Amino acid sequence: MNGPLAASAIASAWPGLFVLFGLAFGWAWSIEKKRHYLLLLTAACLLFATAAFMQIMLLPLDIGANTIPTGLLYTLAVLAAAEAILRRSGRGMGWKAALGAIGVITALLWYFYYIRPNLLVRIYVQAFGYGLILAAAAWRIRALRHGRLVDRVLFWVVAVVAIHFFPRTWLTFGTDATASIEAFGASLFWNMMQLLIAAAGTALAFALLAAALTDVMDDLRRERDVDPLTGVLNRRGWRSEWQGCFAMRVHRSA
Repeated sequence: MNGPLAASAIASAWPGLFVLFGLAFGWAWSIEKKRHYLLLLTAACLLFATAAFMQIMLLPLDIGANTIPTGLLYTLAVLAAAEAILRRSGRGMGWKAALGAIGVITALLWYFYYIRPNLLVRIYVQAFGYGLILAAAAWRIRALRHGRLVDRVLFWVVAVVAIHFFPRTWLTFGTDATASIEAFGASLFWNMMQLLIAAAGTALAFALLAAALTDVMDDLRRERDVDPLTGVLNRRGWRSEWQGCFAMRVHRSA
């Protein structure tokens, strides 16, 4: 296997990780189907993995035919993740805002490829667009920073991932926007960007998976401890509640 092909094979391994995340979210949804945001997270992971694989392996080979579809898939993935984050907290983005973001980002990518070709501007469009989408989601769930540990972690991970989209554009300084695709693919910026995307995406996926599994376990525990007809604690629920209160009193008196 030659150098470029080996590098592409290694780079395509991390999109495979997001396929696994997508399968994990789908499995969690199969356990607790009323958590519809899990389906959105499944879609977000699979869309992101597909776009990353297409971009890394350059499928299709034509840059224009690659830029617009992968940009659309990335946008849909970010919007699906943001909507899932909001729905978990009983909120939502709204279809008008989602369609507006899709339209603006896709139109700008098309314009700066076909009308006024500029690779760096296309990078800024995606970075700032995705950063703003996730920053808006983080702002709307800011109450979680005072909640349970898993909720606090989720809020700060979403906030940090949103913020990281802005300073990472500094890596473009000194990058030649007119370079060939081979030269750009070997540049420090491209390799650093792939590393940052993988790290940020993995951190966000882990935080969301931890929150999702916590939600599913809470639902299962509630179904176990609450009588479905009356909505009050059953015998096991009262016993668990009493044991928890007793353990807390012992801890305080110790």
